[in-house]
Amino acid sequence: MTLQERIGKALDFLRTRKHAYQLVFGNRAGDRVLEDLAKFCRATESCAVLDANGRLDEKMTFVLIGRNEVFQRINQHMNLSSADLYTLYKGPQLNQENDNG
Repeated sequence: MTLQERIGKALDFLRTRKHAYQLVFGNRAGDRVLEDLAKFCRATESCAVLDANGRLDEKMTFVLIGRNEVFQRINQHMNLSSADLYTLYKGPQLNQENDNG
């Protein structure tokens, strides 16, 4: 399989996955879920948690970082093109003409 074929296959996979995310979250109910997840996953605030002594609570901080990563993944699949997702996950830049969504 050539590099172009592998990239095409990866883009097809990402288009399909992006479409699935859009089916689940791209409606009014999905918007309500995303609003709730944004709060729960600290989408717009720091994940760092300090204990009563002002020191970093590593355990809770890492829990919140994990939540935030899940929210960011959903957000990426809702807002980035398949080519941008490929670049994010695989690295090399793609020609945007190869992607319709």
